[in-house]
Amino acid sequence: NDQFMIISQISKILVLCWKENTKNLTDEDFKHEALKFIDIVKKRETKKILVDMREFNFKLNNELIQWRNNNVIRVYNELGVEKFAFLSNNYNFNPFNKNFSLISKN
Repeated sequence: NDQFMIISQISKILVLCWKENTKNLTDEDFKHEALKFIDIVKKRETKKILVDMREFNFKLNNELIQWRNNNVIRVYNELGVEKFAFLSNNYNFNPFNKNFSLISKN
């Protein structure tokens, strides 16, 4: 675990909890953290992922959203991840919206 995320496993579900410190992320930090999580998914061979967004305070720009789709979501699909869920305080939270920004509103 590091300054931006905590990784744990509950039963067969891999859990990523973003920390409040994500307000200090840069685009490169986000990419690094996302790729690090992919490595963990690969090592644990998990098919179920829960991402806790309640403390996530970083806004992804359109370029970073495209990068995420090409370099993260695609890999989850290739790895055969079957279930992927988000936990958020934001009632407007929609990770499938093309304008999805991954920002928590507390």
